[in-house]
Amino acid sequence: MRKNWGKFLVLLLTTAAISSAVLPAPTVAYAAEQTTEASDNEEKDEAEDKEAVSYKEKALTITKTGFVADTFNGVDAIYRKGSNDGSSATYSCAAFIKKYYKKVYDVSVYNLFGGSTPKTYEGDKITSVKSPREGDIAYKNGHWSIVKKVNEDDTVTLIEQNWKWNGSQCKINRTVGTSTLNYFRLAK
Repeated sequence: MRKNWGKFLVLLLTTAAISSAVLPAPTVAYAAEQTTEASDNEEKDEAEDKEAVSYKEKALTITKTGFVADTFNGVDAIYRKGSNDGSSATYSCAAFIKKYYKKVYDVSVYNLFGGSTPKTYEGDKITSVKSPREGDIAYKNGHWSIVKKVNEDDTVTLIEQNWKWNGSQCKINRTVGTSTLNYFRLAK
């Protein structure tokens, strides 16, 4: 039995090594659901492709610390079980804004307090704007998020961290009325 187990292990390791050398890296599946509308026009530009993406609002169960609930532009919105993470340097809503702006725009954001305009350590200007765009910072009642999409029905779809309840439930692709939030944009 031990001889066969050893041969199996060698075969398994050899197969894994060959597979990793030949096959492309696996993609990671996230909890966020994205759907694209079918189109016969293969020559659509990137802006049109973004318009075709719709995000489905969904409640999820947080299963573990570091649970990836959603991702946008390569930045994960992560959660952990438990109560409000408002002061967490990893799981708070402000932590997501900092992580997103560092990865996407390569700036370090601070001054994420209620009633304040965010700032960057690099000196780049962030200004208050009335009409949101994808990637803008959104704020209301002490909660920060990023605009994922501006919808045609005068709503925005958000990506955020620390939007949870009952210690183990969170929502992704939350959609709210455009006029209900304050928006901030990096001037680059």
